[in-house]
Amino acid sequence: SDAGSYTYGGTIGTTQCPVSNCCPVIIRDACLGSIGDYVWFDSNNDGLQTVGEPAVSGVKVYLLDGITGLKLDSTATNNLGKYLFDSLVSGSYKVRFVSPVGMNFTIQGTTVSSGLDSNPNVSTGLTGVIVIDTSFPSGSESRDNRSLDAGLIGLPPVCKPAICVPYQVVKIRK
Repeated sequence: SDAGSYTYGGTIGTTQCPVSNCCPVIIRDACLGSIGDYVWFDSNNDGLQTVGEPAVSGVKVYLLDGITGLKLDSTATNNLGKYLFDSLVSGSYKVRFVSPVGMNFTIQGTTVSSGLDSNPNVSTGLTGVIVIDTSFPSGSESRDNRSLDAGLIGLPPVCKPAICVPYQVVKIRK
């Protein structure tokens, strides 16, 4: 980044600044934040990203206003399971993950601020409110929250009454 304090003393187009070293200029990083991170298959259903558990691509992710719940943006996870909402102004947000058919969310929040646990509610796919404050330096979690992950698990099979009958041993006589 070129952020810092400078004094302008050059030309604008073909016009020389009327007074040499006259114009104080402060260049700041863009005042925008971001929310994002990762969706994975939680093969051991412990709510934590564990070595060897694969990324899940193509998962629909919505960015919502944290107060009104209105949809602001949407994306899908890439082939590495990553997603990102950037160019965010200061404010309150929520993220809603949509579980693919045949999957559900793993247990929520098994650790405090590890960045390796699953954040959405198991039933709704919604995270809690995330506050983005762009007055913080670029890269700080208050400005760029890159720790909102979702773990997925396979759903238990659904029994249909005609199929789920008690197991019976039947002797066949010859």
